[in-house]
Amino acid sequence: MTALPPKLARRLKEARAALFARAQEAREAEEWRRWGNATVQEELCRRLESLGAREDLEQVARDLRSLDDRWAEVRTAPRGEAETLRQRYQAARAPLKEKIDAYFAAKAAREAENLRLKEELAARAEALADSTDWLKASEELKTQQARWKEIGPAPRRQADAVWKRFRAACDRFFARRQEDLKKRKHEWAANMARKQELCTRAEALAESSDWEAAAAEVRRLQAEWKTVGPVRRDRSEAVWQRFRKACDAFFDRYKHRDELERLKRVAEREAVAAELEALSAGAVAGSPAPANLVEEVQRLMAKARQGPALPAADEEKLLARLSAARDRAVSAWPEAFRGTDLDPEAGRARREKLCARVEALVSAGEAPAATLSGAELARRLKEALATNTMGGRAEAEARKRAEADEVKAAQAAWRRLAPLPGDEGQAFEHRFRSACDRFFRQRPSPSSGESRAR
Repeated sequence: MTALPPKLARRLKEARAALFARAQEAREAEEWRRWGNATVQEELCRRLESLGAREDLEQVARDLRSLDDRWAEVRTAPRGEAETLRQRYQAARAPLKEKIDAYFAAKAAREAENLRLKEELAARAEALADSTDWLKASEELKTQQARWKEIGPAPRRQADAVWKRFRAACDRFFARRQEDLKKRKHEWAANMARKQELCTRAEALAESSDWEAAAAEVRRLQAEWKTVGPVRRDRSEAVWQRFRKACDAFFDRYKHRDELERLKRVAEREAVAAELEALSAGAVAGSPAPANLVEEVQRLMAKARQGPALPAADEEKLLARLSAARDRAVSAWPEAFRGTDLDPEAGRARREKLCARVEALVSAGEAPAATLSGAELARRLKEALATNTMGGRAEAEARKRAEADEVKAAQAAWRRLAPLPGDEGQAFEHRFRSACDRFFRQRPSPSSGESRAR
């Protein structure tokens, strides 16, 4: 090898010396760095070993990744310590990593199951989204929403998509339900108006006494009620009870209509009697008679005789009241009734005639055979034999009915007579009543009991 020129050799020597010095510095720096890394690695080992007691494995996993990253930064250590530290770190890391992996595997399985459950809920919600069974579908979707909250999380990448499916299906159903509810509220309002109208009409009939027409109309209202659609649930029972109350009120009265009609007729007659009584209520001896007294008495008596007949007990009671009121008016102002049908003087002759006629009929039925002439006995025998022939009995029955009708007519005429005051009037009343009673005892019939003198 040829020798270098002195100058170049000197320069080479100087360069080698400088390079050696630099290499020595680098080796020393590396040794210091490795020594520093060993200190850091020991700290990382201690921190890693402390993670084993932690229960929050997700945080442990994050801490482990951070420790691994830091270990990679300080992976070189002094040769005498590097392997020992590495083995220490791996000994602490391996079981921890296994525990973390098992945790995340179980978590992944749970999230996969949760995803499956949520997909089922989403599919069921989508099946209900177009349902019109509002109540049932609404309750089911609310149950599904509560169930959704109970299910744990799903894998993050799929969780948002399945949630959007489920929410969109629920939103669609409830938006449709809200629109339908708005429409039904209008229908409910219209139905409520119709039902309230039916209630008003039923209430107007509840006190009606036009029995058959009202009964037919109430039944028609009940049939119409059934055709009216539903109303709001919180108002349904109240309007139904209102309608039912009106219908029940009418039909309860309808069931007792005969008694109500009787009470109504009695009340009408009592009102007439009260009006008639009022005419003579303030009568004072010598006071002037009220204007149109006779016309008013005649009008009221005629009004009392109008209308359907009352049961005998009511008729007798009211007739006595009317007669007493009429008699008080006639007795208070007899001159006002002079020359009228209610004139006491004119009534005396009529009373005598009516008494005589009824007594003649009674005498004809009671006359003993000893007091009759031979011709009269022969006539009666002939009549008796005739009753045994064909048609004779029917003729006799017809004659009896005619006589009974005549006595009843006499009773009606008697009631229309003007009162006869004093003992004379009472004597006539007793005489006429006795004659009528004797007549009907002679000729008993199923209806004779109602024809006694009143």
